[in-house]
Amino acid sequence: MVSVSCNENSESFDEYFKEMPWKALPFSDRDRSTQLGEKYGVEGIPALIIVSSTYEILTPDGVDELRAAFDKGFDQWSQ
Repeated sequence: MVSVSCNENSESFDEYFKEMPWKALPFSDRDRSTQLGEKYGVEGIPALIIVSSTYEILTPDGVDELRAAFDKGFDQWSQ
């Protein structure tokens, strides 16, 4: 899991990220954050786009899928 931030400034990014157990795209890499949002059609937050190791979209709506079946969400994407 890699977090791609939509924070307005580095201070809010640092505050949010220090509680997260996963990797994150550096706040300074704003261009890549924008490119990824456009590529995967992110329209709001939170967004969870599940992609395969070859960057194929497995689901564009991971948030709702996890909310609906948390215990099954990650299992179905790791096959």
